Amino acid sequence: MKAITLIILSVSVWSCAERMDEDPALSTILTVGKKMPSFVYTTPDGVEKSSDDLKGKVILINFFATWCGPCIKELPYLQEKVYETIQDQEFVLLCLGREHNAEELNVFAEQKKLNLPFYPDPDRKIYSLFAEKFIPRNFLINREGTVIFEGTGFEKNEFDSMVKLIETELDH
Repeated sequence: MKAITLIILSVSVWSCAERMDEDPALSTILTVGKKMPSFVYTTPDGVEKSSDDLKGKVILINFFATWCGPCIKELPYLQEKVYETIQDQEFVLLCLGREHNAEELNVFAEQKKLNLPFYPDPDRKIYSLFAEKFIPRNFLINREGTVIFEGTGFEKNEFDSMVKLIETELDH
């Protein structure tokens, strides 16, 4: 009987550890209040750019993958509610394809009829500065370079709140 109790207890502890491990907050590296790290990203036409060149702008960084269901659900909203709506010289949107190259992103954009600014992150070099796992992820950075919003997954109400926060930041 003691052996069965011990096994049940061991399985329960292991299950709790797994659930705790599945909490996106535990895998988030760049949290609200922290400064955005410097990184180099590559444009679809192969030009390398530095995030340092974006200082003084409001930046939304979206991490996604072409195989991710919630990402595929979120991207049309991102295109309609952010990319096509918020036209401001002080705003930059970076959609980083985690573990994707430029060619894969181009094919995906064409198939899904998306015209978002997709940038490859094939080796998770950029993603690893922000989080360890889970997508989609959004990080909103203010003009001072500080994270003011971090969201994981796609939930329409949270997304709408993020869009309002972008608009508020641009009104400052």
